[in-house]
Amino acid sequence: MNTKKTSMRFSRIFIIAAAAALMTSTAINAQTIRKNSSFDIQVAGTSNLHDWTMKGQSGTIEASLNLASNVNYLAGIQSLTFTLPVKNLKSGESLMDSRACDALKADKYPNITFKLLTATPAATQGNKTTFNVTGLLTISGQTRQITMVANAIKNADGSVNISGTQKMKMTDFGIKPPSFLFGALRCGDNLTIDYKVHL
Repeated sequence: MNTKKTSMRFSRIFIIAAAAALMTSTAINAQTIRKNSSFDIQVAGTSNLHDWTMKGQSGTIEASLNLASNVNYLAGIQSLTFTLPVKNLKSGESLMDSRACDALKADKYPNITFKLLTATPAATQGNKTTFNVTGLLTISGQTRQITMVANAIKNADGSVNISGTQKMKMTDFGIKPPSFLFGALRCGDNLTIDYKVHL
């Protein structure tokens, strides 16, 4: 047996295997920066008279996504930042919008922001991935760490839709629930936030 030829053959096999592993690793860890200025945020609340909603559809969002070409799902979210100007939240009622801006101290703290800390894949099915997300949410100058579930869909064109629902309380961020008509209408403390983002 020619030991030299055998050694060279094994060396070539090792080099090919190492190159394949490197290419696979590179593909799996491929990161893409995505930015958008439009999204769909809906804030729903209650009052002693009727429920209400406010919508925000413009701001800024930037994310670093793992969009490896060798899988049809979103493999990871490395970073994500989100900014929504408070005055972009609209209910369709000028009085409600004005009181909401006052309650959120929009002149002093003009933006609602979110900064991702971690996003851990929890389940994958087809082109859908569920992430357990932890991040820092800042409202009215108060920052709180929150955890939530985010659902991601990787589309055929490589774009990604991320959506979810989060419940919270105004008082968690030092916000006094607004009232109207000399207290005849009082907003409740609980909020439900639904978000849909396209990146």
